[in-house]
Amino acid sequence: MNETDSMEGSKIDRAQAVRGRGLFPSFRKLCEKRRATAVGLLTAFCIGITAYFHGVLHAEAIFVHFYYLPIVLAALFWGKKGVGIALFLSAYVLWSHRFVWDRPLNTEDWVRVSLLVGIGFAVAALSERLKGVQRELVLSRTRYSEMFRHMSEGVAVYKTVDDGRSFVTVDMNEAAELLDGVSKKEVLGKDVTAVFPSIETSGLLDVFRRVWESGKPQSHPVRFYTGRRMSGWRENYVYRLPSGEVVAVYTDRSREKLAEEKLLELASIVEFSNDAILSIDLNGTVRSWNPAAERIYGYSAEEMVGRSILTLVPPDYHEEVLGDLERIKNGVRLEHHESVRITRDGRHLHVSVTISPVKDAEGRIVGISNIARDITQQKQMAAALERARVQLERRVEERTRELAQANEELRAEIARREEVEEALRESSEKIKFFAYSVAHDLKSPAIGIYGLANLLVRKYSDRLDEKGRAVCSQILKASEQVAALVDKINLFIASKESPLNVESLRVKELFEMIREEFSLQPGLRRIGWCEPDTEAEILADRLAMIRIFRNLVDNALKYGGESLTEIRLSYQASAGLHVLTVADNGAGIRGENAERIFGLFHREGNTGDTQGTGLGLAIVKELAERHGGRVWVESQEDRGTTFFVALPKD
Repeated sequence: MNETDSMEGSKIDRAQAVRGRGLFPSFRKLCEKRRATAVGLLTAFCIGITAYFHGVLHAEAIFVHFYYLPIVLAALFWGKKGVGIALFLSAYVLWSHRFVWDRPLNTEDWVRVSLLVGIGFAVAALSERLKGVQRELVLSRTRYSEMFRHMSEGVAVYKTVDDGRSFVTVDMNEAAELLDGVSKKEVLGKDVTAVFPSIETSGLLDVFRRVWESGKPQSHPVRFYTGRRMSGWRENYVYRLPSGEVVAVYTDRSREKLAEEKLLELASIVEFSNDAILSIDLNGTVRSWNPAAERIYGYSAEEMVGRSILTLVPPDYHEEVLGDLERIKNGVRLEHHESVRITRDGRHLHVSVTISPVKDAEGRIVGISNIARDITQQKQMAAALERARVQLERRVEERTRELAQANEELRAEIARREEVEEALRESSEKIKFFAYSVAHDLKSPAIGIYGLANLLVRKYSDRLDEKGRAVCSQILKASEQVAALVDKINLFIASKESPLNVESLRVKELFEMIREEFSLQPGLRRIGWCEPDTEAEILADRLAMIRIFRNLVDNALKYGGESLTEIRLSYQASAGLHVLTVADNGAGIRGENAERIFGLFHREGNTGDTQGTGLGLAIVKELAERHGGRVWVESQEDRGTTFFVALPKD
């Protein structure tokens, strides 16, 4: 072992000692105490045996075989320092023979003592050798660990299971974790195909099996792999360890593949571009020539490569092109600018040219890129457009005069229509006033008829027969309906004309007001009431909302029939809308009436004797539409009805 290895080994020993003192000080002290106690007890036992045989039994022979136990243990535990136990016990044996047994020392005594000391030195030397070997082993492991950890290539170690059919990950370095986007803890002990499914389809798993069976290393060309979090192009080299484990050393080739694909893409762009793309050196000599350049200029690549760019430039533009070359040499990029070029057959082309420097890896300008687009047709079209523009301007002037005359006629027509609209507004006001007057005039006689019929029933019912009392009852109902109809007509007119006082209204508060208003009927008829506990707010007219839900709940109570057992109010928010619903499980509405029930004076055909004017749902529809919303119904006969009121959030 050379000096460097010794220094490294001592560093490792010190590091292990520091770690031991830092992590397990109590354990190390306990072990050391136990070693010292064991050696001390054995040494004391040997001293006692000698004293007993010499001092008590006065026997010359003693069992020195027991001396080897503390001597060997001390030499193993403490190396050369442990030889002191051998020297001490040897001296004690000599002293006991000479002074306790009181006899002179003979050759056998010196041989016995020499064996004790020799065994101590031999074991101490063996212990030192074992420690050296251990340091070498730790040093070797440290070197392997550091090399394994700091390799730039990914390295993964697999053990085989099922006779080489499957491979389980047992170790991987930091580069492998980084390349595969996984941590070692995630993959250790797992089948490689479970972590990297594409290893089987790419053929790498077959390489693992062949290497494991034959023991011969094998390379696997660049393939695309997919892992848990990362994917890319990998190149693998696989070999087998003497232990039978298979090692895969792989390098990420994604950057090279991307660069290769980019080069192919750029080459394809140049090859199939409609623009003439050519490269020239700093002296103006053409070095490359794409198919579009052949098509535009008429020269083949063989004809132009090696010739001056001035071959394509008319004499009047030579100075311009030479000046452009000088500016490019100074690192200036010349964006699109128009120029003129000449073709092989002598035609002059208008072109849009972009000239830029080409740099090497160190940033030095080594060439010039020249991209030219034929804009001759565009120039011709521009000239044609200019001629058309002049003609168009003349036509516009003519049309402007015609439009001015038409505008005057239109203003006169607008004035006439405004007069008609004003007359219509006045007529509408008169009709509205007439409607209010008619409603008022109808309500008063109806109230009078109701009062007279009611008086007739109270005072003369005993003089009327059954048919007369039935007629009076019909008169009372008819007069009540006329009065209710007048009120509904007034309410319908108000719903169309009254301005909306829009405010922030809590849905929960609105539903509570409706519940309190109808609290008596559901209780008497044992109808369940359900409403949401929501903190939603809507922007609406409070009175209009009360009218809407009053009509809807009243309809449910009127037309739900005997099967009605529940009324549910609910709220939902959709994209840009508040959707409020009133649902019941009553008689329902026939399908052909679902749309017509919102019309004026329309009532469901199965209402029977239920009182109503046919204006309630028309009022609901009018108020919803005035809020910018809409109302609709979904129903199945004998399975209940749901009315939806959708209001915009703005």
